[in-house]
Amino acid sequence: MSAQAADPDTVGKLIKRAENGDVQAQTDLGQVYRMGFYGPYRVEADLNKARLWLTKAAESGSADAALYLGDTYMPSEPQQSLVWYRRAADAENPEAYVRLCGLYREPLKDWDQALLYCRKAAEKGTPDGYYSMALAVELNRKDPVHAVGMYRELVEWGSIAAAKQLADLYDSKAVALSDAEGLRYTRLAVGADPQAYIPRLARYYEQGRGVTADAQEAARLYFHAARYKAPDAVAWIAAHPEVTSATIEAQLVSDIDLPKDWRRIAYERQRLMNGATIADIYPPRAQDAEMEGDVAFDCRITPEGGYENCIITAEKPLGYGFGAATLSLIGRFGLKSATPERLKPFAGRVVRLNFAWKLD
Repeated sequence: MSAQAADPDTVGKLIKRAENGDVQAQTDLGQVYRMGFYGPYRVEADLNKARLWLTKAAESGSADAALYLGDTYMPSEPQQSLVWYRRAADAENPEAYVRLCGLYREPLKDWDQALLYCRKAAEKGTPDGYYSMALAVELNRKDPVHAVGMYRELVEWGSIAAAKQLADLYDSKAVALSDAEGLRYTRLAVGADPQAYIPRLARYYEQGRGVTADAQEAARLYFHAARYKAPDAVAWIAAHPEVTSATIEAQLVSDIDLPKDWRRIAYERQRLMNGATIADIYPPRAQDAEMEGDVAFDCRITPEGGYENCIITAEKPLGYGFGAATLSLIGRFGLKSATPERLKPFAGRVVRLNFAWKLD
């Protein structure tokens, strides 16, 4: 069904406000002429009028108008886009950082400026461009050492993809990473590809790399990996018939054994977010679909009463990224018990936790 033409009087009211100097109306009117729609209604698109009104609003200080004005010159006039994107970036518009990250990368090919704005975008919660830059530094510039520094930054911003790259660089010995770093990044990479990285994590415990060798934990991890039909895990289980699903389940701490307030173990979202908003960490596809979810995961209790080696055991609904986002959240903000002292006697045991993703 085609869109209905807008009532001229309705558009006329917006034009009147714009003519009277309303900067937001000027920005909105520029977008109307640029996109050819006013809400659900069709309006005749006019690029010249769009630029006219967006220029007025941008010159009056609207960072959004400057951003949209830059968009009108892409991709044919990147230098013109650059002028307006920089104007928006000077006003600390996060989307302008994203645009400049991409513009300097391609087509302007200015790596130093691209890195500057890609990093700014990542710091504001949109790390994709910076991750692309890190990949380009590693693969195109053949500079894995420089890329490692970028990947480390991205991990601190919650990027599981960056953790995966670091885990792979450790395994390939392309750069000098410690066993402890390899262990940390492999734990995080589990969220990106459990079939590939849970067996790798198991090997750290089997071989005692970066951690005290622990056959029991290695077995638990191999059993989790076998759920994903990971060949290494399937082969390990076949070679260790003495380890069964029953012995793995026996590691779980029961309701009776745990302290009476054990349900408080489930981490507090707001405390963990540490100033971030739910929009900063919510899986993008799920957020776009306005989908809520629930994740169950097993974590081993550490000698300090915290948690480690968290593995997703159930995720509803599938396909929206809730499991990976949960592991990213744990990796970024930590996961500690509300009563760690009371959990120390349970060190080495496994507890099952739940996290509900709710749209605020």
